[in-house]
Amino acid sequence: MPGLLDDQEITIPCPTCEREIPITVADVRRSPKLTCACGQDIAIDASEFNSEMRKVDDAEKRLDDSIKRLNGTIIGG
Repeated sequence: MPGLLDDQEITIPCPTCEREIPITVADVRRSPKLTCACGQDIAIDASEFNSEMRKVDDAEKRLDDSIKRLNGTIIGG
């Protein structure tokens, strides 16, 4: 299931030249290897990032479920 923020673009700073490298949240979740324009390879270990993003995804699902229940209460009430 795709996450709510998967299409959002973030930037990863190059440790060599500090250039900001744009990448989507979905791509970061796949632990990619990036190559900066300066030639520096950047390996991303997304294990902690994925753990935190799962918390965001779970919170979004709970919010969505709550809105659906509330909507049914308002309409049916």
